[in-house]
Amino acid sequence: MKKFKNAVRTALLIAAAVLLLCSCGKKTEESSSQGSQSLTAAQIFDKAQQSSSADMLDSRLTLGDDTFDQSCEKLFGVSADKLADGGVMYISSGAAADEISVIKLSDGSSAKQLLEQRRDDRRGDFEGYAPDELEKIDSALIFEYGGADIMIISDNAEQIADAIKK
Repeated sequence: MKKFKNAVRTALLIAAAVLLLCSCGKKTEESSSQGSQSLTAAQIFDKAQQSSSADMLDSRLTLGDDTFDQSCEKLFGVSADKLADGGVMYISSGAAADEISVIKLSDGSSAKQLLEQRRDDRRGDFEGYAPDELEKIDSALIFEYGGADIMIISDNAEQIADAIKK
């Protein structure tokens, strides 16, 4: 009987240790992934639209759309086959520079320089066309979130970024 009690006690201790180790590992995994969980471009755009500041962005293209894939090199200086994911959300009329661009490179490297070049290209596009848009373009937010590099051109870029990060 004493052997049986010791065996049960040992089994319970082992089970408790396993549960403790599993729960500790899970907490570490959860806390390290908060704010950096992988998001698709479409998910980022959906989150952005939760901000009323993004209401005017009425069109979007993402990787896999023929128009995006064919325009990717012109937009970002890289062909679509070099992307793991990406997209652009914009005002279809073209009357304002507002946009959200999302890029995830296949090789996992940063796309920050590509987005900076996109911002500079947008500046060139609007310099003679709508110079009042230049301040907005110059203060574009470029950051990494959810495994993607993101650029937001908007008078309300901070509010849109906050909606994405929620």
